[in-house]
Amino acid sequence: MTLGRKVIVATILFGIVLTIGALAVLRVTILPAFKELEIESAEKDRARMLMGATAEFNELVILSQEYSQWDLIYDAIAAGDIDTLNREMGTENWPDRSVDAVLVYDNGGTLIHGWVLSLVDRTPLSLDEFFSFNVRQPLPTTLSQLGDARGFISLPTRLLRVVGAEALRTDQSGPSVGTVVLGQYFTDARFNEMARQVSGTVSVEYYRDREEASSRSGDFRIELNDNVVTMRQPVPDIFGELIAELVVETDRNITAAGRESIMRAVLVIGVGIILISLAVLLFMNSQIISPLQTLTRIMQRMRSTGNLNIQADSRRRDEIGQLAREFKELVTKLDLARHDLEEARDEAVAYALSKSEFLARMSHEIRTPMNGVVGMTELLKNTELTDHQSRCVRTIGESGSTLLSLINDILDFSKIDAGKMTMESADVNLRELLEETVEGFAEHASRKGLELVSNISADVNAIVQTDPTRLRQVIVNLLGNALKFTKAGEVVLTVGADAVDDELTAHFSICDTGVGIRAEARESVFEAFSQEDSSTTRMYGGTGLGLAISNQIVGQMGGELLLDSTEGEGSSFSFSLCMPLVRRVGSRTLLMKDRRVIVVDDNASARIALSHLLQHLGADVHTAAGLAELPELVAADIPDLLLVDGRQRLLDDAIHLRELMSSKMAPSLIFASPITDMFDGGEMTLWSADTCITKPIRLGDLESALMNATGTYTSMPVEDQAQDDDLIPLEGRILLAEDNAVNQMVAVGILQHLGLDPVVANNGQEAVDMFIADDFDVILMDCQMPVLDGFKATQAIREWEKRHQHERIPIIALTANAMATDRQLCIYAGMDDYLAKPFKPEELRGLLETWLSGDGERVTA
Repeated sequence: MTLGRKVIVATILFGIVLTIGALAVLRVTILPAFKELEIESAEKDRARMLMGATAEFNELVILSQEYSQWDLIYDAIAAGDIDTLNREMGTENWPDRSVDAVLVYDNGGTLIHGWVLSLVDRTPLSLDEFFSFNVRQPLPTTLSQLGDARGFISLPTRLLRVVGAEALRTDQSGPSVGTVVLGQYFTDARFNEMARQVSGTVSVEYYRDREEASSRSGDFRIELNDNVVTMRQPVPDIFGELIAELVVETDRNITAAGRESIMRAVLVIGVGIILISLAVLLFMNSQIISPLQTLTRIMQRMRSTGNLNIQADSRRRDEIGQLAREFKELVTKLDLARHDLEEARDEAVAYALSKSEFLARMSHEIRTPMNGVVGMTELLKNTELTDHQSRCVRTIGESGSTLLSLINDILDFSKIDAGKMTMESADVNLRELLEETVEGFAEHASRKGLELVSNISADVNAIVQTDPTRLRQVIVNLLGNALKFTKAGEVVLTVGADAVDDELTAHFSICDTGVGIRAEARESVFEAFSQEDSSTTRMYGGTGLGLAISNQIVGQMGGELLLDSTEGEGSSFSFSLCMPLVRRVGSRTLLMKDRRVIVVDDNASARIALSHLLQHLGADVHTAAGLAELPELVAADIPDLLLVDGRQRLLDDAIHLRELMSSKMAPSLIFASPITDMFDGGEMTLWSADTCITKPIRLGDLESALMNATGTYTSMPVEDQAQDDDLIPLEGRILLAEDNAVNQMVAVGILQHLGLDPVVANNGQEAVDMFIADDFDVILMDCQMPVLDGFKATQAIREWEKRHQHERIPIIALTANAMATDRQLCIYAGMDDYLAKPFKPEELRGLLETWLSGDGERVTA
């Protein structure tokens, strides 16, 4: 909602609230006063009505006294002269209708003369049917009440006003000889006369017509409803019983006038508020809203057109003018900043292009020799080697793979930083992956004099689905950092697992006894190109990418990388990952059943890790921190096997081991030594040792050493044996386009080992010529070659195939260019698949099997 609309709505709401408030105030303060005025008016009407009724009674009283204090009437009553009474007080004597009923009683209460006329036609009515009491029966009580009465008698259809007086002589002397009662109807004319006095309507409500007797009340009441004021005056009869209510109803003219006045006042107030609001609105619109809208439209035009030269009116001397001037100054600064940003952007783009070009070039230059290292290592594995040579070759291969992973980390960091890193999923033997990764750091740790311990729980022996490359990458980064920043002590990898249904949650921890990390620097270590401080970089080197990459990988794999560190004591990095569980991996758990084994190692973590492995294999394990404890342990029971840290042999306490091994009850002996301290055959014989294994110890190596030392052999569980027999050799002619001699040797060696017939082309032009002149099943094409590079050579082959309608030959890019753009260029050039150098033989075999069998499907960019 715009500011103008908000102001309009606020003004309308303000006016409504003020109007309603005024109405409420007027109704609360004025209407109650009008109500009090109406009550006072009703009291006055009642007084006037009672005064009028009293005056009419007085007239009847005077008339009654005239007849009751007349000697003629006195003598007639005393003598019982009915004729005189009929003649003097008969119906014909009241032509003015001022009297409607006459009753004459003697002193005994007996009616001696009486009549009552019809209100309609002035004819006499029956006394016995007219009155509610027996007028002929002597009634002393009635007589006493009628003797000096002034009140009403209830009739079936009317009220009768009656006045009684004692019969006396004209001079008012007595004694009284009876009672003379005169009656007068309470007619409609009298009601109308009363109504004129009170400006309303007058009626009578008889209590006998009401259903509830409790509804009778002797109190005068005033009732108010919306439009009428009702006064209720109780009417008793001459006997004191309430017989009716005189009801007077008048319009609430005062309240109506008050309401009308209030509405007029509210209308005037409302109109005034509206006019004031409109004036305020017009003022705000002209002085505030309209200038702000103008500024807003200027900003919108600037945003849509990008033109910062649109000027706003800054001539006003108020706050709006100041705002316009500040806005103008801000726009000027923004214009300057935009020019600076454009220059910085151009520089950043140029830098990004140069960085990408540098990374691509470095990728190619590093991967080319790495391909020779990894390839020659794979070829060396296929020759006859001693155990020691095999371990060395395996370490070289694993170190090369680790180095390749690190190179990939650096080259792919832009993807990771942009959150575009993709995760793969493959079935992985988790223990073997971890043991291979740790073994790659064995030589480094040994040369620094550090104890590298791999404490992997038996629960980790499982095939899981995860991204092996990314998981290895995290472990490599964390172990590499731990070894880098630790001068003395140990680096321990601890891995445990919990399995629930079809999922395995692995808990990883890498602890060291290194320099530690200050509390204020713990957040920054997870940032790219950042270390604890500049002195750390100078002392230990490194790019600072490792923890940043590891943190993002762990987060994308569903975990969280946690840090616990104490400066000067060491650090611990830990995380947990939940992975789908494919199946459990069995091991020779009964290999050392019922066998007593003593482990001698001065490193507590190494003792614990080795004890866990032996206990997993069924052994009864006892540990010692040094050979000095050996006599005491052996004295109780000669063990079946001694597993001793190889460095113990250099200590003075080694004499205890020599004495034990020279005895007739000598147990089997296995030395566990770092890879840089491996024993030769002569030293093994000197110590009567059965074998020597490298640290950190792998479960498979330990099982082999134990079987060799104890002469016990157990087969692996069926599910862990290889499912396939020896690989079947491949068949086909391969054209290898490669200009590097080392890479040619590596590729030819691998291809020949796979059973294939390779032919080498030293550049792209030779590859094109040889393809045209001879038949091949697959072409392995390097991209960077002299004379004609791989991209142009592929395009030339595809054009020749098209011209000669030749069957499409699979071309696989075999290149050290590992950037994503390089992959796209290969596909756009017409290649069918892609394999980055250095590669493993099994990776190349997988691709060739697919394309030689005709099942290959061209990858897309």
